[in-house]
Amino acid sequence: MSNSDSLSPRVRAERIYLALVVGIPLLAILAYVIFALFLRDRMGGCPPSCRDHDLTKSSMVQADFHGADLRSANLASNNLLQTNFASSDLSFANLAGADLTQANLQNANLTAASLNDATLHSTDLRNAVLRGARLQAADFAGADLRGADVGAATLDGADLRGTLLDDSTLLDPRWRLVWQIVNEPANGRNLAGADLRAANLTDAILNTADLTEADLRGAILDGADLAGAQLELARLQQAGIDEGTSIDPKWRLVWEIANTVEANRMLRSVDLSAAFLGSAYLRSADLTGANLGGANLRDADL
Repeated sequence: MSNSDSLSPRVRAERIYLALVVGIPLLAILAYVIFALFLRDRMGGCPPSCRDHDLTKSSMVQADFHGADLRSANLASNNLLQTNFASSDLSFANLAGADLTQANLQNANLTAASLNDATLHSTDLRNAVLRGARLQAADFAGADLRGADVGAATLDGADLRGTLLDDSTLLDPRWRLVWQIVNEPANGRNLAGADLRAANLTDAILNTADLTEADLRGAILDGADLAGAQLELARLQQAGIDEGTSIDPKWRLVWEIANTVEANRMLRSVDLSAAFLGSAYLRSADLTGANLGGANLRDADL
């Protein structure tokens, strides 16, 4: 006879009771964990539970997503005019190319979100967290970033004109300098050695500025006033200059040489002193009588 057969009915009942007392709570905990990790975001309505949702085809103009969970949601290229995202979690969300004009993102979490090419005209971003966000070529005209955390964000090509900042705005020094240049015009600014790579300096007032050894690679200088600026050994590779850019002829020529490939270039008796021409294409160029004193020709193709 087995041991289980020898147990009295009372002992069996006690064991069953004990198993139920211990097992049911464990099963309940397991069920809750499964729900919390895998089912809650899918079973809840959107909003507020919009995590990982594809909302690219949803009409969201003036919609209310206050406090919503939009982590990793896809809202790319969506029209989000005057949409309320206050206190919402948009970390890792895709908002690339979205129109967020006059949207409310106050206190929103946009950590590591993608906002490349987004339109943020007059957007309320007060106290928002944009740490590590991708903001390349985003248009922040009139946006309110007071108290926002924009540390470690990528702002290459972003338009910061008319943007509101204050002392509590966390912004890398490089980008705060760009903001100052485009929002606080000043003649003769000292920018010697400044890191202005990929800065959007459209229509900036930089006349008579000291840009000696400044790094302007990839900067947007369309319409900027660089008349009389000191550009000795400034790096102008991939910088954008248009017909509206006011720049001394010497430095426009340096920019052309640094950014174009042209063989047999005629540079006879040209003043290229202190020009940064590293890696420039000067093959078969006629440099007879040219002034190259102090110029950087490292790795130039001569």
